[in-house]
Amino acid sequence: MKDSLWKLKVLFLSISDNFKCWKESVWDVELDELYCCNGRDCGCQAVTNRQYISWQFQVDVPPPNPKDRP
Repeated sequence: MKDSLWKLKVLFLSISDNFKCWKESVWDVELDELYCCNGRDCGCQAVTNRQYISWQFQVDVPPPNPKDRP
């Protein structure tokens, strides 16, 4: 029983740390804003946060509608 509780505690700590990281990098950002710059400064090609995140996980995301950008 002690081992099971300890394993659950480790799971909780692992999940809570990952949740904090996800919240800061995904939940708290505007997904259709530019990831970092206009594409001329660093070579990011002016991708949005949504495109960058989808590239990290290799998920197909339709291109954003330019009319929806602020």
